[in-house]
Amino acid sequence: MKKVLLFGEAPNDTSSIASLMRLRYEEDASFGNLVEDINQEQIKNEFKGGVLLTKDKPLKSKLRRLINTSYRIKKPDLIIFVIDLDSLENDREKKIGRQEIFNRYNTQVEDKGILLLNIFELEALLLADIKVVNDFYKIEMTYDGDPMLQVDPKGHIKKYCKYEEAHSPELFSKLNFDNVIKVRYFQKFITEFEQKLKSA
Repeated sequence: MKKVLLFGEAPNDTSSIASLMRLRYEEDASFGNLVEDINQEQIKNEFKGGVLLTKDKPLKSKLRRLINTSYRIKKPDLIIFVIDLDSLENDREKKIGRQEIFNRYNTQVEDKGILLLNIFELEALLLADIKVVNDFYKIEMTYDGDPMLQVDPKGHIKKYCKYEEAHSPELFSKLNFDNVIKVRYFQKFITEFEQKLKSA
């Protein structure tokens, strides 16, 4: 069984994706966090436009060491870096910036990383299987659009219920994987994930 670890800007993000991936790949891989103890506010600030988005500035040395040390100790076969674009798919500048973040992280794990770039944000995947949200919050929300075209999907969901990010790991564990994989960016990620998992 392969060991797949996740790293992202918030524990709920990595836990949610781990819950989702276990639905399809539990027999092929184990899923956990690359780093257990980290200043999440620092990560969030860097992801949202801080030092990592400035190409001429290096990744902060403390964070680089932490990622590299965790990688060497845990020896994963594959690392999923979970990053929100915080914009729509056509935002070229932000996509370049997020790719730069991934590239810098990936050098610390011997290029064993794979990028899951959420368009607009992680909650877009909940819109692909809205029945789970309805059942969890006892509401009757409808959604027929393309989740990748929804600006602020988290805010959209909050219009209908008291959604909390702390609920997301449980929600993601209940999603229908076949519905979620219809979201183009996630489908692209899964194709790459399966190729890398097979060769890891």
